[in-house]
Amino acid sequence: MRGGGFRILVLNVLQGVSPGVSTKNGVLMQRVLTGVCWLYFAVSIALWIILRQTGDRWWLATVLLFGPYRLWAVPLAPLAGAAILFCRRSIWVVLLSAWMVLFPIMHFCVPWRLAIPDFNNGPRLRVLTCNLQRQKADALVSFIEVAKPDVVAIQEWSSQQNSEAFSHGGWHCVTNDELFLASRYPIAKMDDAGVHDLQGMGIAVRYDLEMPWGFVHFINLRLASPHQSLEYVRWRAPSAPDKIRANSQLRLTQSQLISTYGGNLGPSTLLAGDFNTPEGSGIHRECWSHFSNAFSTAGFGFGLTYHTKLISTRIDHILSTTAWRCRDAWVGPNVGSSHRPVIADFDVPRDH
Repeated sequence: MRGGGFRILVLNVLQGVSPGVSTKNGVLMQRVLTGVCWLYFAVSIALWIILRQTGDRWWLATVLLFGPYRLWAVPLAPLAGAAILFCRRSIWVVLLSAWMVLFPIMHFCVPWRLAIPDFNNGPRLRVLTCNLQRQKADALVSFIEVAKPDVVAIQEWSSQQNSEAFSHGGWHCVTNDELFLASRYPIAKMDDAGVHDLQGMGIAVRYDLEMPWGFVHFINLRLASPHQSLEYVRWRAPSAPDKIRANSQLRLTQSQLISTYGGNLGPSTLLAGDFNTPEGSGIHRECWSHFSNAFSTAGFGFGLTYHTKLISTRIDHILSTTAWRCRDAWVGPNVGSSHRPVIADFDVPRDH
């Protein structure tokens, strides 16, 4: 290669133009690619604003809220590859878009709070929750034997299920309609008077667990499901917007009721179950922000707990008052339900 040709090649590489592409075509490609990258970034910001401000308030934003989030990340790989090959200066726009999509929109979690020094070497409590959807409990019980939780909260537990799996190992068990609770500590009392009035579309029960360091108030719950109202959208039914608005209002009312009830119980309170509401929802921020979300605090990744052919989202949560410190949280394997188990380790509050 002659000196002049070599200099042109170097200039093209420095400008982000791929070898073999003419300078004129390369400049045009750069401009188009830069425009596409900025457009994707702008759309990402707009999507985040829509989801944050109108999710569970505007019916169409609610559909997006429960939609397949992973689709929003699909353009990232081809845009990043094109930027590296043809316009390296655009890679920064792609990185900004990736941050916007992965964190504010898809709620990718990094347990940075665990870097804060803490010297609590006291007792710990491991909690597991799962909506079994009335499926057989064999796979879940096998996972429980591996995970070794101290408290197990199951929703949609079939009355035909055999709880013999919890008859050994010192388990204390209680069944309330579709809710099942197993605890390695005695269940001193339960109360559904304050939280059972969920208009027949959900259930929640409070249990007082008698532990060596004191009582823990534990609420097992399942809120109203948006599944049926979202089906109306798939069927393109004219009543779909009204159905979605009604479901959002119902979940808001239920969340307000249980959140207020749980917040008045004191610092030794834990809540676990199928909230049927993603963390990015306005309902979740309005009603549950004064509780700490275990996976958001100590989990790593997206923590997707609900999987269907079209939807993968995080609607199963373990919440605690700020007196608890979550050390670790993760999502378990497929146990035969559309829901995955959620497990969290807590330091017992210092005042116990």
